[in-house]
Amino acid sequence: VVVWLMAHDLHNQTATDSVVFLTDSSPPTLSDLTLVINSERVVLFNTEQLADLVFEFQSQDEHSGLEWLEWSIGTSRRGSDIALGLVVIDHNVSSCAPPACICAKPLNAPCQNTHYTVSLSSLPRQLLHHDHDYFLSVTANNNAGLRALQEVQFTVDVSPPYGGTVIDNVQPSADLNFQSSLLHRYSWSGFVDGDSEVRYYQVYVGSSCLAKEKFTHPPQTMVNTTTRSSGQVTHSLPGTYYVTVAAVNNAFLVSTPVCSDGLTVDRTPPSVSEVVVNNTRTIPGVAKDGVGNVWYVDAARQRSLVQAPSAACMRRAALGPDKISTVPVRLTRRAATATVPNSVCMEAGNATFELFLSTPNALIASWRSADGESQVRTHSVAVTTTTNSSLGVVVPLFETYLSRRTALHEYSTQGLEQGRTVYLHVRAENNAQLSTQVTIGPIHVDATPPSINGTLTVVWNYAEARLQLSVAHGTFRDGGSAAPLSYSLAVGESVSDDRVLAFTTWRSSPACSAGDQMCFVVTASQLSTALHSGHWYYAFLRGTNAAGVSATLNAKYRHTAGVPSVGYVADVAPTQSTLEHPAALDFTQEDVDVCLSGTPWSVRWSGFTHPSDRVAFAAGLGTAPGTDDVIELRPVTHDTTWTLDTSNVSLRTGSVYYSIVRASNLAGSVQASSDGCRLMGDPNGLLGKALVLDGDIAGVDVNVQMSSETVGVTWRAPAELYVARVYWKLQQVLPAQVNLTHYQPVANTGTLLQRHAAMVVGNWYRSVMRFCSADVCYGEIASSGFLVSALPAPMSVSAVYNVSARSVFVSWTPFDLANGRAHVEFYEVAIG
Repeated sequence: VVVWLMAHDLHNQTATDSVVFLTDSSPPTLSDLTLVINSERVVLFNTEQLADLVFEFQSQDEHSGLEWLEWSIGTSRRGSDIALGLVVIDHNVSSCAPPACICAKPLNAPCQNTHYTVSLSSLPRQLLHHDHDYFLSVTANNNAGLRALQEVQFTVDVSPPYGGTVIDNVQPSADLNFQSSLLHRYSWSGFVDGDSEVRYYQVYVGSSCLAKEKFTHPPQTMVNTTTRSSGQVTHSLPGTYYVTVAAVNNAFLVSTPVCSDGLTVDRTPPSVSEVVVNNTRTIPGVAKDGVGNVWYVDAARQRSLVQAPSAACMRRAALGPDKISTVPVRLTRRAATATVPNSVCMEAGNATFELFLSTPNALIASWRSADGESQVRTHSVAVTTTTNSSLGVVVPLFETYLSRRTALHEYSTQGLEQGRTVYLHVRAENNAQLSTQVTIGPIHVDATPPSINGTLTVVWNYAEARLQLSVAHGTFRDGGSAAPLSYSLAVGESVSDDRVLAFTTWRSSPACSAGDQMCFVVTASQLSTALHSGHWYYAFLRGTNAAGVSATLNAKYRHTAGVPSVGYVADVAPTQSTLEHPAALDFTQEDVDVCLSGTPWSVRWSGFTHPSDRVAFAAGLGTAPGTDDVIELRPVTHDTTWTLDTSNVSLRTGSVYYSIVRASNLAGSVQASSDGCRLMGDPNGLLGKALVLDGDIAGVDVNVQMSSETVGVTWRAPAELYVARVYWKLQQVLPAQVNLTHYQPVANTGTLLQRHAAMVVGNWYRSVMRFCSADVCYGEIASSGFLVSALPAPMSVSAVYNVSARSVFVSWTPFDLANGRAHVEFYEVAIG
């Protein structure tokens, strides 16, 4: 409306003015009053979000424009007991583009924005309380004085939602911990907020649970948001995955995140290894695993790694990765894998994996199973008569649920009789429902020990310092299996003792095995203690069949430590006499160097002894020391002397022969020879060549002598008698034979002049001699005898032979009769 006013003055001058006014009967518009946090509209919030809390609204008045805008917050409608404020109206809008900006209809009226945002960061936090309702009022007043009011109610919520449950599956199905599929389904429930309800969920799937600080509003890029209560994801690789879920309420408070217990995606089946069947054995052999290792499987069915196997060993070992893994590993004392040298491989054949059970009606097995991803859930075991676990069932398949932490499992059954062959099947299934089955066998039930038919011989080889045990081939026989027997040895001091050598597996030695004999050798260094001389020991030989059932043969053995000592050997005579009462020959107990032909050949010895063993002797005769080429060594029944029978041998006079003696015990024998004895011819014939004459003039025999106090004798003996000693005695011949002296040793000079005061004039006497070699005294030889007379002997006697007359003229000096004690009746002359 325009109102004109014209004014006239006295001069009829006029002035005109006008005023324009708007008639506005409508209030301003006020709409879209909303609380906003981070660009999201809210009807509730928590006091921690005041810094981000604003309210927005639309307000305009196209007729008269806005004069002022006022807002308030109170605990009641239109209340302002919490806060009160004005909204600044921007009148300096440089460019106005509806509908964000509008200009009022009056000309030259300022243009105004229509959208307003007011921050509430300055609200007093202490005045806002949890779970209380408040009112936000905005009043718009236009230039016509008309007003518009809009009010919204909001609630303060300072508690986040309560956490629920997250499972690795889709409800109502049960939670999964393991599966083989890469598709991972998950769901959750139980997240509640009684104040402001759940607005949405934040979800994270990974190899671990996500930390609480990673769940914020607005959400971080690593989490997904959803309003659903389930989801799924396909993993690229096996592994263990966790689902972490947090709920966000309408106050944008985030709940404590809840993580599932994890789902392991396992694409590999479990392993079953090191299956032990109690009381079983196998035939040793070698096999290769899947990575090129060569293993030696011993009789106890334990495997050791072959060190540095040669190419030949690699060719010898059959590939058996599935079988070799079921054989237990032999461990050292430090729990390391045991090893064997390449030579063991070269001596072994291929592993057969055939078992022999020695306990009928009792099969006890244990094994190791492992699954590094999902763990083993169950084991299934069956015993059948075939390699198929569902055919020929002896013991039905049964299932046992075992702890996840169990590494070693055990199973036992009955019903297996002697002679039966079965297979053991062990199946392990993991929690991802993947399974592995191994078959052990064939298992032959054999509880019968080998039979024994023979004896054990035990000797000590002193040259090699070793104990040798021998039996005939076939002494041990096993009717339950064609597999070869293994042998072990032991040595002890009683039938129940093996402390000298504990039972140890042993191989027969070709060094002493011959023909039908099988020999085992134990060196002294292999014994735990030394064998003592004179002690009894027991040696044991145990034959064990493939099932480990054994039979033992033993023998009692007395040990001898060393051969007898070497003694002394002497050639002696068998008979004895004295010089006063001589036999044909007289021998001493001392060693003789001259032996007489036609007499027994006797030998004496001493010094062949042993501290603990009885010593046996043999005697012989040889032509040189150490030989028995004349009379072979033969056992004798005496321990110190023996007479050899020379009746059937030809001995040469003048030759030297040597007696030989051999002393033996269990350890062996020693021998020694005498220093020899020269064989002499018939001593009686040689003695007949000897000459003994009365008188002290060589070659002159005296028949009569005047002296009764002095005796003279001369002698000569053949060289073959080897006279080394001479004995002499004086004997009265007439009137009675009486020994005036005992034999006296005299020097072997051929002449003796001996003083003796016991001769009587008128009696006859003679000298008796004995010639002796170094060892032998021969028989007696006597002179022809002489008369002791009182007349003096003639001074001289001469004889002249007249050739032509063939006559002898004898002359002598007469006897001296001056003493008057004798009368010469006549003279006798004899020419010889």
